[in-house]
Order: sequence, then structure tokens, then C-alpha cells
Amino acid sequence: MLITKKDIEVIARSRIDKLHRYALNTGDRRYIIQMERIAKRMDITLPASIKRSYCKRCKNPYRGEIVRIKKNLVTVKCPVCGDIRRFQINR
Repeated sequence: MLITKKDIEVIARSRIDKLHRYALNTGDRRYIIQMERIAKRMDITLPASIKRSYCKRCKNPYRGEIVRIKKNLVTVKCPVCGDIRRFQINR
């Protein structure tokens, strides 16, 4: 039985989802680093829900983050490194 590119992508996505759950449960950054490596190697774009659940600078999952909402902009401040991320809200 041949393994197609689609099969490999399904396996990679399932691993990414599993690593994301581990990262949120444990708060460990090594799962996020591994998740990004898999996505990069397999040329998979991470969903926005996963991308917005951790800090891009220190790779720690958001826990106790400071969230501010102004007009059509959400500002999230990382409690670990202090990095600020801004996300646009579509209304």
C-alpha cells in the first residue's frame, strides 16, 4: 500500500492537534516548538485558533494574558515576556 502526500498531511495535522492540546494542558513551550517544526517541514499553515493561543516571541501558551478590546482591534499581552500582539476583528 502506497502512502500518498494527503495521508502524510493528515498524520501531520493530527500530530499538530495533539501537540497543541499537550501545550495548553501542561503550559510547556517545547510542544509548541515541535508543532511549529512539523508545520514548517510539511508546509502546513497553522489555523488561526492555534496561532493565537501562544506567544510568538517566547513560545509559551497564553495563560493569564491581558486582553484589551478597542473598536475593531484585540490586544493580547504575554504575561511571561511582555510581548504585545494585535488581532483585527471582522465586524
